[in-house]
Amino acid sequence: MVKAFINGSYTHIDDDTSNTVIMSNPSILCAHPWTAPTITNKHDTILIKVGSGSNIQQYNLHVEALRARSRHFYEALPACSNEERTAIHLACSAPKRFDAFTNWLYSGSLDSSNEVNVRYLFLCELHVSADTFDIPLLRNKIVDVFFNKLLRDAQPLPYDIMNYIEEHLRDSALRNMMQDIMLNCGETEDMAEWKVNLAKGFRMEGGRNKDVAETIGRNSNVREYLVTLRGKVCEKYHEHVERDEMVLEREEVWFFDPPLN
Repeated sequence: MVKAFINGSYTHIDDDTSNTVIMSNPSILCAHPWTAPTITNKHDTILIKVGSGSNIQQYNLHVEALRARSRHFYEALPACSNEERTAIHLACSAPKRFDAFTNWLYSGSLDSSNEVNVRYLFLCELHVSADTFDIPLLRNKIVDVFFNKLLRDAQPLPYDIMNYIEEHLRDSALRNMMQDIMLNCGETEDMAEWKVNLAKGFRMEGGRNKDVAETIGRNSNVREYLVTLRGKVCEKYHEHVERDEMVLEREEVWFFDPPLN
């Protein structure tokens, strides 16, 4: 057993990752669903301190799991170490987001209770962290949870969420998904806020800038469109590689590294 410091208390995580329960939402069909990271050396862990001042949380995580899922940690942590590993302090990161990352790393779920109740803004912020540490599979998970929440709510998002996506996630699959939804459902009364608050800032495919209002409104039923889109989420918005390690072979790697507090 290894202990991970989550939400102010130690949580035991089974070292036999083959016994880990996959906590994925069945509403999204993924060609490569989440699997537990392979851990051959259960004793090779590293202490990660997250936050600053009085708001510091500590996490003791498997090095192999971190290296397999994140390009950032792959480059920051050597594969083998004959000495005790030096603790890492991520002063600019937010503990709550690292809680979600840790849950996902070992269980495949962002939240141990009900991830569909995770706030939209938190998902967006977590996506920024996933960009910072270059974790494509976590970005896929965020897209799935975001979509499931949209399917459940089928109503417009507050302006601050839309604005955050446009300002901080312009090149993301999450933003592309929101644009597609708005293009297809933007004329309905329920989608009016999406049209007003987001349309002018969004770019059209092909790099052309134009008013989205000229092309939206192909589908008047938001939920109906989302149900149709559900089976295409993986194909349209997921990033996949054959193995976790192959994330390191991506030809183009883009880091968005703003302060996370």
